[in-house]
Parts: sequence; structure tokens; C-alpha cells
Amino acid sequence: MTPTPRLNRSGEAVWRRFKQHLELSEHFALVFIFNADPRVTEIFRERLADIYRARVTRMRSFECADPAELANALLPKLLIFHSKI
Repeated sequence: MTPTPRLNRSGEAVWRRFKQHLELSEHFALVFIFNADPRVTEIFRERLADIYRARVTRMRSFECADPAELANALLPKLLIFHSKI
């Protein structure tokens, strides 16, 4: 059985600061998570999903394999999402 990935002490400190920023956002938050280790990104994604499962608002997650194409890939999705609000 593979052990569940965990954050080290500095990673947990980053998570706490990040979570505080989200708690202060009132309506809309656009968050980009960049990390060289995909396991860290997955930990953050899972924790965010847990938080937003208990809220009326939902988290939407998009992935882009090519960082250079991020704006081109994400902008149309944001515009579609915004038009539904």
C-alpha cells in the first residue's frame, strides 16, 4: 500500500496562508497552483475540494499541460462560466 503523500512543515505553513486568503475572498477567487511536484498540487486540490464540498459555491478545476498555453486554454472557459452567473 502506497503511503498518502503529506506536506512537510513549510508546506503546511504555505497551505495555512493560502487557506486564509481564500477565506477572505467574498465572491470569486481565481487561483493558480504551480509546483514542480505534482503530489503537492494534488494535496492542495484535494483539500480545496473538501472545503468547497461543504459550501454552496463550487470549485471548478482546469488543467493545462502546456503552461505557455494556459491563457488560451483557460480564458474561453472563464468567459463561459462568467456568462452563466
